[in-house]
Amino acid sequence: MKISQWWQRTTDRLPMQLAVLSWASIVIGVVGIIATIVLYLGYQPQHGDETVKMNVGATGVMVGLYFFAFALFGTMIIQGRTWGVSGLVLTHITLVLITITVIQSGVFWLAMILGVVAVVSLALIFSPQSMDWYKQRFTDGRG
Repeated sequence: MKISQWWQRTTDRLPMQLAVLSWASIVIGVVGIIATIVLYLGYQPQHGDETVKMNVGATGVMVGLYFFAFALFGTMIIQGRTWGVSGLVLTHITLVLITITVIQSGVFWLAMILGVVAVVSLALIFSPQSMDWYKQRFTDGRG
């Protein structure tokens, strides 16, 4: 099946805002999982971090699960599940908190990227069209 056919099938069932959000979340999730695997398998402590105590394996699993949540909830929205919307609200609010932490660490370029993703995603989630779809699915008991 071509990408254009997948997109058409998605937009036939969902408002454009949720279709964009769902596919973007799936892409973020898959890229995040791959990046987590690459970064945590090749982790080497940096100069100045010798005193930091971190369970690299556990941290990598938790970060990977966070990105898995993006992909899972995006997929669930495409399948018409309202709880996918609720899950993405939680993951993006968590992303706002991560953005605040990144700002405090002084890595402003990364904070800008994370902040824009979080704000745009929350705007898509809470757009009137998305909320209408959510309310209708929930009211009909199909979500």
